[in-house]
Amino acid sequence: MHSLIKSLGAWGFPPDIAAKAACVLAVFVLWSTWRSRDPKFGRRELVLGATVASAFASLAYVAFYLRGGPRIIDATSYFLEARALSEGHFTWPTALPSASFRGRFLLYGSQHLGVIFPPGYPLLLSLGFLLRAPLVIGPLTAAALVFTTSRLAERLAEHAGIGEHKDAIAKAAALFSLTSVALRYHTADTMAHGATALGIALAILFALRAQDTSKRTPLLLAGLALGFVVSTRPVSALAAGVVVLWLLRTRVRQRSFIWFVVGAIPFAALLLASQRATAGHTFSSVQRAYYALADGPPDCFRYGFGKGVGCLYEHGDFVRARLGDGYGALAAIGTTLRRLKLHLLDVTNFEPLSLVVLVALRRKSGVVRAMFSLLALHMLAYAPFYFDGNYPGGGGRIFADVLPIEHALLPVALLSMVPSLVLRVGASRILSSAVAISLLGFGFHGSFAHAELKNREGGQPMFDPEIVRKIDLNYGILFFDTDHGWNLAFDPDALPVPKSKIVAARLRGDDHDRLLYHSLGKPPAFVYTYVANGESKITPWAVPKASDTWHFAAEAEWPPLAQTAGFAVPDWASAPCVGGKRTLKLTGTGSGPASVTIAVPIPKPGRWSIAPRVYVDETTQQSFATIANRASWNWDSSLGTGCHELSPVTVSAEAGEMELTWTTTGIGHLDEIVVKKVE
Repeated sequence: MHSLIKSLGAWGFPPDIAAKAACVLAVFVLWSTWRSRDPKFGRRELVLGATVASAFASLAYVAFYLRGGPRIIDATSYFLEARALSEGHFTWPTALPSASFRGRFLLYGSQHLGVIFPPGYPLLLSLGFLLRAPLVIGPLTAAALVFTTSRLAERLAEHAGIGEHKDAIAKAAALFSLTSVALRYHTADTMAHGATALGIALAILFALRAQDTSKRTPLLLAGLALGFVVSTRPVSALAAGVVVLWLLRTRVRQRSFIWFVVGAIPFAALLLASQRATAGHTFSSVQRAYYALADGPPDCFRYGFGKGVGCLYEHGDFVRARLGDGYGALAAIGTTLRRLKLHLLDVTNFEPLSLVVLVALRRKSGVVRAMFSLLALHMLAYAPFYFDGNYPGGGGRIFADVLPIEHALLPVALLSMVPSLVLRVGASRILSSAVAISLLGFGFHGSFAHAELKNREGGQPMFDPEIVRKIDLNYGILFFDTDHGWNLAFDPDALPVPKSKIVAARLRGDDHDRLLYHSLGKPPAFVYTYVANGESKITPWAVPKASDTWHFAAEAEWPPLAQTAGFAVPDWASAPCVGGKRTLKLTGTGSGPASVTIAVPIPKPGRWSIAPRVYVDETTQQSFATIANRASWNWDSSLGTGCHELSPVTVSAEAGEMELTWTTTGIGHLDEIVVKKVE
């Protein structure tokens, strides 16, 4: 019984002011609905009001739940990518050392960095940067979603044969979109799902319009909307594309259909250009290229089934708990059901009400059934992707892309349940009561997940630009020890250092920091210290003493430049000789040797002695390393467990970075590289 109750999610007294306000509003809706049989507002007034209200509700979500800015790592990465696009960059150059900038969800190549996500949504978000208000794009998307969902519901009512209720259905769909708090999140945080949902809804709406007219404009707009989805979340475009083409089947043989293709081309070209710039190949997935370098086992991040699916660094806990036998049919069913469970809450904040959507299938309408096909195909399209992607507030986010379709179908379903009841009490009362249930569902049930999100990962964004403004800091280096904070603060146009820009850099805690300080001309340098649930602060960075010996931690070079037959990730070493730091741990995944290539910074031209410092444990077998094909080292378990600095070798080099390739037949640990000037 306890497990059954737990599976139903959190229930209880409204935990915060937003949940309590939703309950009060629900009572008011019920009172005003049942007090008078006639609706209080016409379709135009109510849809316009819901459209405006949704924008302000998403803004309120930013302030109340997100506490001012993007929170999860994906959202901060989209934020960085949008800033780069607003400045005209798919990728941008780094300074020496590159490890001061490389990190999670960033792909490095040819001395340039780029974010790994598709560019469609970041391009939209970049408009906010041009307006100097990036977080306004989400609320505007929310408003567009409400309006589009309402118009789509109106069309579905006509196709379902209940056009006499289309005004009530359009109003209810707008309100379901407004009261879906999952959509408030996805149009508040800088995540791509809200924009993807809008793209899918617009593509369907314009395809329906194209059925009724010989004009080219709806075809062009349907292609443009679907192209945007392709460039934002390509897998989400699969199901939508199938349904849109089915809706346009009578136009496919007409010459005017070319306008649909023309509409899709710009965003498709954007995706291909982004892939070429970031991954180096036009038809290569940037995300897959990143995981090939940053995680393992090899080919762990793939769309499909089998052994080896599931990345052990990024998603390690999930993979070890659920994919011990690989990703097969049973694992895919489990993943899909977990997504669906949370998605039912996302639709209306109350799972039983969301399930009512299925009743719309009673309407013998090809268009209505096509919408259900879209829902089913969308869930099927993501079945080959192993990771749930669920989290508090974001819900079953991978299915959030089809929320507008469900919000448009739900009023049709509600009026199809008991037709005689519609005649007795009226369509408006039934639909308004359902909206009130949605509000109560948030107040007593769904709000707990959003409250959990509010307090997650320290309870606030990991960078607050107001702190920078307070101390009037406008030039120099600002070090960060969080990926989230660096993503939010970094400006690609800050390199090389102009007098009016701050260079956000990663605090490595070793001579990577000292080298960056020297390579940028010894500007003022500060550290941004993130304080969870408190006031973060900026303090001066302590400039290290001058020395000709440089210690570069190997784990700072993750993600590496290359890896084969295994994977290298930062890992905490228990040995006292490591000093509580992380090493770069290389794990082989086959019978042969595994190798990884990392960058070794060279501070200035000249002759340098280079010596790797390794940590040998009971798993280490035999390893060897080469640097720039000029020198090599060998070590094995005969060294004995513990830390060992290998014999230095001397090389001549220009300022920059040399490549060190490290190969092992077991599990090896690279602690740091010691680089010393030779006179």
